[in-house]
Amino acid sequence: MPISSAQPTPLSVVTTEPTITPTSTTATSPIVLEGFEMPVTDGFRIFFDNHLSDLTGWTIDNEKNELHVFRTDNRGGNWKSSTLPIQQSWESQVDQNQIFSVLNNEGSSWILLTSKPSENIVNKTLYRTDDKGENWSFIGDYTSKITGDVTGIVFTDGKNGWISSSYKGKDSVPFYHTVDGGHTWNIQKLQLATDYPYGNVYPPYFDTDGHGTVKVEYVKSVDKKSIFYETSDNGQTWHLFTTALITKLKGNKDALKATRQFAEAWLSKDEKKLNSLTLQKLPESDLINMKNRDYVFFGVLPLQEVGSVGELCLGLQYQTDENSERQIMAVCLRKQPSSNQWKVYMLD
Repeated sequence: MPISSAQPTPLSVVTTEPTITPTSTTATSPIVLEGFEMPVTDGFRIFFDNHLSDLTGWTIDNEKNELHVFRTDNRGGNWKSSTLPIQQSWESQVDQNQIFSVLNNEGSSWILLTSKPSENIVNKTLYRTDDKGENWSFIGDYTSKITGDVTGIVFTDGKNGWISSSYKGKDSVPFYHTVDGGHTWNIQKLQLATDYPYGNVYPPYFDTDGHGTVKVEYVKSVDKKSIFYETSDNGQTWHLFTTALITKLKGNKDALKATRQFAEAWLSKDEKKLNSLTLQKLPESDLINMKNRDYVFFGVLPLQEVGSVGELCLGLQYQTDENSERQIMAVCLRKQPSSNQWKVYMLD
């Protein structure tokens, strides 16, 4: 089961991104957790996180250029503290935008510190705890290994993790993978778009059953485009997502073929084709939504049987613009009597 991953529910819209970066708050503002009693210190708070539990919260305070990590498991009734064993002077000056973390209720947690750019160099150091934050160890300085500006960090278990970053004029996309809990990092190859000198890789998102997606945004002066890659083996390999991959899922081939046809018609905004694939004409509200928004499908969830025999649903993962959250369109199909044809009877 992935760490820090939202569980998909195909019959509803899911808008959850993995929470792996701190909330943007100015360093001079008091940072609080709503409903939590805050720890009292002589320093100033630069970070908080409580995305995994209503009871558990984490904060980082800067006190006399030391970074103190606090954790509570009872909404601030009491806090346990430890000191992050920072190694370099720049680390004591980080703000909330330079801290990336994977903080878990159980098992290991990680904190990645990054510096502000200086002469096109961003320093990066990684720390880990295996006892719920009571003690932290320095894993390493990855300044020379991890290039660009970090966009996020994700771990799916105690060994497998990813750091995503930005690139400028590189020959590969900076998407780094570790299989030993963060000690060593190696680039996983993703296709680099030609004629796009800048780009960002965003943190990967993992569902259940080994499936995950990662977005790469390619940028040039007057244009940008996003490409999604997906994995079906827990991130060991990645391939470009296309609608053709829908038909490669396990399940009824005719239902999967109909779903692919529906997805391609939706992307091309082909109202006539869409209505030929549905049992009833699509509501005008759906058609207006389809025509007025630019959908990008980047993943598909496995088929699930619902209701009576001959009814199946699956979820198409999508975004509608560069800044929108990941969502899921549930597509439910019904087998037609005395044929192998499937038609869509419900969208959600």
